[in-house]
Amino acid sequence: MQQAEQKEQRHGSRRRVLKAAKIVYANSTFVVDCTVRNMSDTGAKLRVDPSVQIPDTFQLFLKSDGLVYECVSKWRRNGELGVEFTSAPRSVSDGGTDRLHRIARLS
Repeated sequence: MQQAEQKEQRHGSRRRVLKAAKIVYANSTFVVDCTVRNMSDTGAKLRVDPSVQIPDTFQLFLKSDGLVYECVSKWRRNGELGVEFTSAPRSVSDGGTDRLHRIARLS
């Protein structure tokens, strides 16, 4: 008996990347380092320390791009986290909100 193939649920083509990023939540109070492993226009796969608890919704900050993505967790497995972007990315240099300014100062 063959296993049924899993149906692809992604809505955009993904591209492999290797970017350092930060998961930011609780009004920029908590910051967790992660690595973006692949990305599409609609989401990403992140590598995180499996011992760290990540909430279901958070911001993903890619310092190299200067962009912040609003994210919702779609799946978790062995230190990997699949996320969907819930809005267009925002640039930390656009002026924006106090929260974006706090995120921009993260190192």
